[in-house]
Amino acid sequence: MWSPNPRLQRTHLRAPLSRKTFAAIPRSASLKRSAACGVAFLLVLAVVMGCLRPVVDYSFRAEGVVTDPGGRPIPNARVTLEISRTVYKVITPVTKSDTYTDENGRFAFGYISHDADPPYTLGFEKLGYQSVLLEGEVQAMNPHSVTLKPVAK
Repeated sequence: MWSPNPRLQRTHLRAPLSRKTFAAIPRSASLKRSAACGVAFLLVLAVVMGCLRPVVDYSFRAEGVVTDPGGRPIPNARVTLEISRTVYKVITPVTKSDTYTDENGRFAFGYISHDADPPYTLGFEKLGYQSVLLEGEVQAMNPHSVTLKPVAK
């Protein structure tokens, strides 16, 4: 038996399809099912979108130079950074970090933060000099210029 619709032709690979097969499914049930799926999808989408908050990352930087009272740079001075809120070095959380000044007395800390301007504390130490502590600093105060005074002998 030949039919103009190839899906209705008999083949040895599959059972014949007819219009009666599709007519057996009540249209109202299939419409209700698809409407319910659509509503469920929109409800799940609304819940997921409502739970998400935008994540904004900021660049956190504390930098400066350490000098003696004559204006000469102090190399290898230990600089300690303590941050009141967590910042990140790639994905590692950081609240405290140490570094040393270079031969020009410069230091720099660079991190990623979820806060625009978290307050921090900087500590400076060098053998033969008085320690200095800068508390409540913010990035607007960058670059820092710190003078370490020699210890009286």
